[in-house]
Amino acid sequence: MYHWEPIDLVPVVEKVVETEKLGTDIHTFSVSIETKRTVIRGDRERLRQLFTNLAHNAVKYSPDGGTVAIRLYEHSGRLCVDVRDEGLGILAEALPHIFEKFYRVDNSDRRRIGGTGLGLTIVKEIVKAHGGEVDVVSEEKKGRTFTVRFPMASITQEIN
Repeated sequence: MYHWEPIDLVPVVEKVVETEKLGTDIHTFSVSIETKRTVIRGDRERLRQLFTNLAHNAVKYSPDGGTVAIRLYEHSGRLCVDVRDEGLGILAEALPHIFEKFYRVDNSDRRRIGGTGLGLTIVKEIVKAHGGEVDVVSEEKKGRTFTVRFPMASITQEIN
């Protein structure tokens, strides 16, 4: 069950980053906010879960460390959030399947990392429930960028 209210994504993302930093000493994090319109109609706990899954995956699939960059910006009337890492990337043949339930990339580098294959399915379901979309761009051994796009809250819903 979702609890809908106007949510400013900046504090949600900042809290997720703060928590993820505690689990690694080989990753750095950056948050870039390129818009003043960062409010959507959403469920705070589900959005925290969504960005925790993306940030945690960015760390997990960057076993040699690197930067996890999160960027909030507007594009085509949507609030967009990119979560980019510098890790293993995703094999081209796996890209169409990564949001499928229990899907795991069949590759020894990734298999040793572990997981259930549910994290990105959960991400997709939460984004969909919020009227948004999620996709990924990746290059093997160069990292991935997950982009989430949400409808913006109307002016009357925005938090001052």
